Amino acid sequence: MEIDETEFYTQLLDYDNILYLCHRNADPDALGSAFALKEAIGGTIGVIDGCDRVASVLAKQLNIEFSTDPAGEYDLVVVVDTSTLAQLNGFPLKNYAVIDHHASTSLNENSTFYLHRNKSSTA
Repeated sequence: MEIDETEFYTQLLDYDNILYLCHRNADPDALGSAFALKEAIGGTIGVIDGCDRVASVLAKQLNIEFSTDPAGEYDLVVVVDTSTLAQLNGFPLKNYAVIDHHASTSLNENSTFYLHRNKSSTA
C-alpha cells in the first residue's frame, strides 16, 4: 500500500521495535535516511555488510550507531534506500515497509506499506 509522508510517519508510530535496514555497503543517503528516522521515531539501524568509505566517515563524525548483524525480532523492518532484495544479502523480511527514491523498487510489492518518491535521494 503506497502512502504519503504524513501517513508513513503515523504508521511508524504504531510500532515499538523498528529496524531501519540499509543496503549492503551503505552510502550516505541510506545511512543518513536511517539515522533521521531513528532520531525522529526511535529504533535500531542495521547495515548489511557495513558502510562505504564516505558513510563510514559520516557515521564517525555524527556518532551514528548501527549494527552490521541486525539479527533479532523486530515489530517492523523499514528498508531504506534499497531497490532490490539482492542488496540485502538474504536478510529475512516478514513485516516490512519501504522508503526509497529509485525508479523501480521491487520490494514495494510485498511490503506492508511504502513511501516512494522518484527523487535524487531518499533523505
